[in-house]
Amino acid sequence: EFFKAKDYVQAVEWYTKAIDVDPNSEAAGAIYSNRAASFIAMKKYSEAIADADICIRLRPTWVKGYFRKGVTQEEMGNIDDAEKNFSLALTHEPANTDIQDRLGRVRTAIKSRNDKSTPERCTSSADAKQIGNSFFKQGNYETAIAFYSRAIDLAPETDPDR
Repeated sequence: EFFKAKDYVQAVEWYTKAIDVDPNSEAAGAIYSNRAASFIAMKKYSEAIADADICIRLRPTWVKGYFRKGVTQEEMGNIDDAEKNFSLALTHEPANTDIQDRLGRVRTAIKSRNDKSTPERCTSSADAKQIGNSFFKQGNYETAIAFYSRAIDLAPETDPDR
């Protein structure tokens, strides 16, 4: 009721009480998903991701955990990670039009980003690496290498991934 009324603080409080009864049960997985939805509405993304992850652990074949995680990642601008989670959700429920729509939206955003990106425009190692990964996934290896090279150039000397 609190969630429907958009009283997300109260919703989180009651979902937390329900989770506390048996936090590792399969039934709790649904409650973690609902609490994640409340956290998303409150823009508390790290909490939403944490609850989505627990939902996925407790109910690995249920779409809601992957969907909530994907929505959170999309809201945060992590469109590549959102694509991964929407794709995982779709494997469990291929006819779900909400998931199909979200997946299509993030794929369009990824394509738009990639079409506009050049290695020289990247200002952080992480961004260049992520775009390189996207091109690699598409099989565009030469472009991926260009972005990876840029990522290396931008990485600080102390970066352990360098």
